Amino acid sequence: QSAEMRADKKAAQLKASRMMRDSQKLKVELQKMKDIAEKQTAVLKRKIDEAAAKDRARMELEKKRRSAERMRLASSTSHDSNEINEARKEHLSTWIEREVDYSIIKAQIEDQKRQLNSAINEKRNHMKDDDTVNIQELEELEVTIKSLKNSINNLESHLKKTFPNSNLAWRFFDSETFKTLTKPDAKFVLTH
Repeated sequence: QSAEMRADKKAAQLKASRMMRDSQKLKVELQKMKDIAEKQTAVLKRKIDEAAAKDRARMELEKKRRSAERMRLASSTSHDSNEINEARKEHLSTWIEREVDYSIIKAQIEDQKRQLNSAINEKRNHMKDDDTVNIQELEELEVTIKSLKNSINNLESHLKKTFPNSNLAWRFFDSETFKTLTKPDAKFVLTH
């Protein structure tokens, strides 16, 4: 009976070691499959990114072609000579000055917003320091944040008052003038 028990025990040990080896092999195979899947995912992602970049480049090129075609059409149909009348020169001069003013205010707003984000991040970093929180520095940062918010609000309200029809997404305040520039107009604007 003890010999039979030993044989059963040995058979069980052999079966257990075989199962362990099989389990290890399965783990190795599973890891290989995971690695292959990760590599395939990376390749697919790279290919998608490349296709998206090519598509963006193609769209940008098409946009430039259409813009160039519009400019050629505008220059060929507008003026026979390269002369610009005085009223148009005055209009373009006023347009340039307003665009410069508009751009300066927008740049100031963006600069103030960057400073505000920096101050808010700095305040968060000071508050993360569990060991030492300098109350005076936090109060100074809070004053800076309030000041920057007020400054941004003032600049934005000034922008809305001065340029009531402005479209903040467009680079130009008066985009219609920009879109209708002829070749002689562009030369005048560049020499202004």
